Amino acid sequence: MTSDDARWQAAKQLRADHPKYLVIWVSRTQRFHAYLLAASRAEASELTDTEPAGLAAQIQQAEHAAAHRQARPAHARDAVPSASPRSPS
Repeated sequence: MTSDDARWQAAKQLRADHPKYLVIWVSRTQRFHAYLLAASRAEASELTDTEPAGLAAQIQQAEHAAAHRQARPAHARDAVPSASPRSPS
């Protein structure tokens, strides 16, 4: 098995471990890339690393951050402080 074959196998394993991500190995650049499937533009970001362990750590960090954002109540995320109107005296 060549080094490149091993990298393709690692990308396949990362896809199996993180099914919400498209994970590829780009031989020309010698980097792994991960893209969140069905991401909105706000969530869309490319994760990339030269090693599968580094990419796995980035994916886990992104998943943790997403779970944290979802756990916050909607009113806490969307609340905008505003001055309350004063009643005339």
